[in-house]
Amino acid sequence: MTRARDTTEKDAPARDDAETEQGPARTLSSARDAARTTVPAPSTERTGDRADARTEPGAVGTLASAKESTRPLPPPPAIELFEERLGSEPADRYERIELLGAGGMGEVVLCRDRWIGREVAKKTMHPGHVPSAGACERFAREMRVQGQLEHPAIVPVHDFGTDAEGNLYFTMRRVRGLTLKSVIEELARGDAEMKSRYSRRKLLTAFVSVALAVHYAHTRGVLHRDLKPSNIMLGELGEVYVLDWGIAKVVEGAATGGSALTLEGSMVGTPAYMAPEQLLRKPTLDPRTDVYALGVILFEILALRLLHQGRDTPQILESTLEGLDTRPSVHAPDVPPELDAVCVRATARDPAKRFASVQELAEAIERYLDGDRDVERRRALAAEHAARAKAAAAREGDLGRAEAMREVVKALAFDPTEPEATRTLVDLMVKTPETLPAEAEVEMEVANLRSREENTKHAFLGALGWASFIPAGILLGVRSWASYGFSVAAVMVSILYALWMWRAKALSPRHAYTLAFLEAVAVMSTSTWLGPFVNIPMCAAVLSLMFVTSAKRRERPGLVLIWTLVNLIPLALEAVHVLPPSFAFEGDRLVLLARGYHMPPGLTVTLLLWVGVTWTVFPTVFVGRLRDALSRAERELFLHAWHFRQILGEGTGRAPR
Repeated sequence: MTRARDTTEKDAPARDDAETEQGPARTLSSARDAARTTVPAPSTERTGDRADARTEPGAVGTLASAKESTRPLPPPPAIELFEERLGSEPADRYERIELLGAGGMGEVVLCRDRWIGREVAKKTMHPGHVPSAGACERFAREMRVQGQLEHPAIVPVHDFGTDAEGNLYFTMRRVRGLTLKSVIEELARGDAEMKSRYSRRKLLTAFVSVALAVHYAHTRGVLHRDLKPSNIMLGELGEVYVLDWGIAKVVEGAATGGSALTLEGSMVGTPAYMAPEQLLRKPTLDPRTDVYALGVILFEILALRLLHQGRDTPQILESTLEGLDTRPSVHAPDVPPELDAVCVRATARDPAKRFASVQELAEAIERYLDGDRDVERRRALAAEHAARAKAAAAREGDLGRAEAMREVVKALAFDPTEPEATRTLVDLMVKTPETLPAEAEVEMEVANLRSREENTKHAFLGALGWASFIPAGILLGVRSWASYGFSVAAVMVSILYALWMWRAKALSPRHAYTLAFLEAVAVMSTSTWLGPFVNIPMCAAVLSLMFVTSAKRRERPGLVLIWTLVNLIPLALEAVHVLPPSFAFEGDRLVLLARGYHMPPGLTVTLLLWVGVTWTVFPTVFVGRLRDALSRAERELFLHAWHFRQILGEGTGRAPR
């Protein structure tokens, strides 16, 4: 995790992304001449006790507050201030401790003020560099602007002067903490400790503090023009600081007493955070320029990624001027629509469509933090998602149906009463497509395999019931040992094959057909006891039911054919004299001819009762289990239907909350 930093300025090695200025540089003498020029005060109009400050053309709102003095300050120009202090400070007053950061204009060093005994941040123009007149004037102006913006979120200036080497410097309060940039980077990486320290609500609260500080600067006639996460410091005790006022634009004659130094047509700032009008170097910038930068910062706080992904200025310029989707919810689905709307409005390409002031932007975030939800915005978003759901539902295929369901859920989440969404949901839930989605087909196949496995177990138990026929044949008395041996072999083979299928989970249709064939042979072998009309039809009907319940539609004809032949084959074999006859007609009586076994009356009746009870109880239990499974499925369907009615607000007499 990124350790806490002790800094006042950003720690970038250079300001190649922070400032790009074109046009001829001023000479030092021209800078001094300009500094000596008296700046006229802006005109004011009074009505009673109220004075309204006029701002530069094109500005929205008031840069200088009506409650603040709009007259230029009386002290001499900035460069002369440093010249008057030349050599007046002892060379050993500030004891250097460590370098905190460096930028294009200078470096920031942690020092100890020996006079007062406190640690301060000392910003000095780059030692050993020959500064231009414009750079000196901007450095001096930064000191004056920052020093006169007395706000808790703006680092105060303590002192200024020139050191023994003649380098300009000023000292500031030492601040400790992390830049917002480092916090966002750690959150994007999923750092657990950073997540616990900086929740979304905490970052939004800090954002409001930043916005109010920038708004205060606007009331004093200052545009920051380089707002970005690396210029925002989050203190260890909840402090928030807006740093780096080096390229701030000062409205001429504003209460800070500075002058506008940037040449018309120049471009200053960090491209990824610059408003379109700033990138186009328009001279009439106003508070909405800083509103745009704050909107980009808000996007990063919510989406944890950069808004403009280009690596160089041309790419960023194209992205900014052509526009892109500035809703953070596109990248972070948990972002609520209220914050989406704030980001979209703050980063509008047309300044007229943005918040008119930074204060309005701050108030919008505060309304969200206070729980004020924009109902109309929710309804608009619900209608948008409902339209997407309807269009997706009209497309064929699984992807269209899946997208339609997702969009319906989003629409109902924003507005549970959205009519188009409810109609689409009804269509999706009620109208079954000819082919199921691929995932549903897979789930259905898994459920079918489980049913096959259960039925294989039942088939084994049913085949095991045939084992009772083996001792029964001995008790009846065997007439044809060949017939008896064939029946015993058929029963044992079907039992063992069913057991293997159950244990090995051999559930393919081929194995099911094989087991059906083996059990059919075992059933037909009983015709040597009671003939083809007494026991065989009942057994064939029950076993056919068992096999068909877990078979697919295309498998059923083959199974029906097998169990139909069970009734026909024994009779056909007798007709062609392969088997001896098992029945005869004597007048109006049908006489059974037990060709394989003797039929002692008492034991025969007992066995007939056993067979009747067995083939009554066994299918009853089997069908009962099927009915229980069907009841569970019906219960789930009725519960789903009830939930569905609650979503639609039906059945209760009122819409769901």
